[in-house]
Amino acid sequence: MLSYIIIGDYMWKYDREAEFNKMLNAERNRVNSFLYILNMNNENRNEELIKKQLELIKRVRDNMGIVNFVIDKHETDSVEVKRDGVHAIIGTLGSDLVDEYKREISKPYTRIYYKNNRNGIYNRALQDDITCYKNLKEILIAGIDVYDFTIGLSNYLDEVNMNPKIMISRDTTDMKESFFYLNGLLEDRGIDVVENLDYLDQLEKVYKLKK
Repeated sequence: MLSYIIIGDYMWKYDREAEFNKMLNAERNRVNSFLYILNMNNENRNEELIKKQLELIKRVRDNMGIVNFVIDKHETDSVEVKRDGVHAIIGTLGSDLVDEYKREISKPYTRIYYKNNRNGIYNRALQDDITCYKNLKEILIAGIDVYDFTIGLSNYLDEVNMNPKIMISRDTTDMKESFFYLNGLLEDRGIDVVENLDYLDQLEKVYKLKK
């Protein structure tokens, strides 16, 4: 029986499992860039960050990369809520993704993941989606309170023997730690923290991630 599947922007027709797998693998081999945007719930709304992050999203989409949103969703009895205070409770407006990114969610090559801890890397779907893309060359990280996720991601990539460059542009984040302190903690892991998107663009050219 003839079936259909949407991959990226395209609707493919297939009638055998092998043909579908071939198309899916071709799609995964084509993608070499991921962007993770952390904790951009309504409770954390920041107009300046959103403006810069939208610039970064456009760059990633122009490079045929995948945009991933990772946000908190907690029950009222969550351990993190008890420790850190009430935030991002399921069903509240504050827990929702900011409106600008709700429009992004409907676009191809976009995913959203929910987490019940500061890290987020423990989401099994997120882990599986990383390992499906063996040709990843770069992972960009933006958002709020990105440190725990960044270290967790770096550890997970080591575990699955993947080695894309991890890069952070500071003007797309709202790090609680100082720039120099955080950069010092991350540089030993081969993670690059730059001041702004212009420096990020230069760094990508140095690493030959862009022409």
